[in-house]
Amino acid sequence: MKRTLVLAVAIGLAASIGLGLTRQQRAPLADEFFYLAHALAFHDHGRFAMVAADGSLRPALAAPLYPALLAASMRADAGFAARARCWVGAPASASSCGVGFGAAGWVAIAAMGLCVGLAFLAGARLIGGAPAGVATALLFWLSGVPQEYASSLLTEVVTVPLVMAGSLLLALAPRGRRMWPAMAAAGVSIGLAALGRPSYFYGGLALAAVLPGLLWWLGRSQGGQRRPRAAGLAFLVGFLVAAGPWKAHEHSAAEDEARMQGYAVHTLVYRTAYNAMTPTQYAAAWIYWLPDFGDSLARRLFGRQTAESLSFGAPDGFYTRGARELFEEIRRATGVTVHLHSSGEPTAGRPSPMRYVLEHKVLGELPRYLATTAVLLWRGAFPGKLVGLVGLVALVAMAWRSREREFRQALTLLALPAAWFALLHAAISINIPRYNIPLLLPYTVAIAAAGQALLSRRRRRSP
Repeated sequence: MKRTLVLAVAIGLAASIGLGLTRQQRAPLADEFFYLAHALAFHDHGRFAMVAADGSLRPALAAPLYPALLAASMRADAGFAARARCWVGAPASASSCGVGFGAAGWVAIAAMGLCVGLAFLAGARLIGGAPAGVATALLFWLSGVPQEYASSLLTEVVTVPLVMAGSLLLALAPRGRRMWPAMAAAGVSIGLAALGRPSYFYGGLALAAVLPGLLWWLGRSQGGQRRPRAAGLAFLVGFLVAAGPWKAHEHSAAEDEARMQGYAVHTLVYRTAYNAMTPTQYAAAWIYWLPDFGDSLARRLFGRQTAESLSFGAPDGFYTRGARELFEEIRRATGVTVHLHSSGEPTAGRPSPMRYVLEHKVLGELPRYLATTAVLLWRGAFPGKLVGLVGLVALVAMAWRSREREFRQALTLLALPAAWFALLHAAISINIPRYNIPLLLPYTVAIAAAGQALLSRRRRRSP
């Protein structure tokens, strides 16, 4: 065990060095401005808020962990702080402010190196042996995720290693003499991840609710339910210790309640816009959201117009036109113009925007909503592109057909948090692959295990 940990640290350090030598120097893009705006409020004003382009403060929308980490990086690196202030003030011409993420970039590099080390540790412990660990780490590296997110300013810098660590602790817990210490540590790790992505808080609570039953089912041949219940409770306690205080604080202020309501409605509108898919668009989506080749294949099979309706950038697509039309429908029905910072108060006698969306677009269109949740789950199932595609096939095959019961149990627990969160994201958001990067851990373990099983079978058949 000690040797395995030393090797994991060495591989993580080697990955970090490689990422540091090849890191990309650039200005921020898209959602990175969102996190920088929150970090500047921490750094310049000592408040959990976000700085607008004109310098004014607005209520915070992000979870606190990553903006706080960015603010600490700004304190350590005045040059990065100055560039960040310029970037947020002039996002359209950010490159003129200079490039490079300074101390925050080194944090991202270390975090992605940690992910590679965790991949090695998962392969070595769950499959068995350093070669399996090296294969798993190499697959994780080849996915391209470490290289991409080592040069980013996104919350995945903190959430991905935390969910990966929590997942590995869950998978290893049944192998210890006592389950509860590892389960409590897993709860703490995923609870900290909930401070980086708000959806993880509700997903983590639901995970704690199903864990005892799943643990009992996985270990039912051993008899007894006391250990699974205690293990599930340990996970819940660890989770609430990490995430509970902030969530309690967040719900204590009326302003925060209005902010969360507006942000939640805004997110759900973009999600439920996909309920309007026609049967042809729905069929095309299963092809279009395959990694790398899916979009071009969908254009050939279903035509350009159908395929473009599924594109982020298309003006007539669900993400743009569909959501815009739904926002207008909500305004007519409730008298409220929904925006990110608040959902506003509905006209007297009319439903709130959230109630309208839930009644008319979720419960009122339940078959459509469930069907589009399935295809959006598919959309987010391929982080790492082709590694994700092969990994999904390998995960299903190994969880179903592996001859080693202990490995099947471990692989199921390893995949549980990431798969659970992917389902949640499909239900409440547009569920892009970025949200589900932790799926790469069970994917790469499954590919490495499948490869080892095939090699073993070939050796047995050789004369």
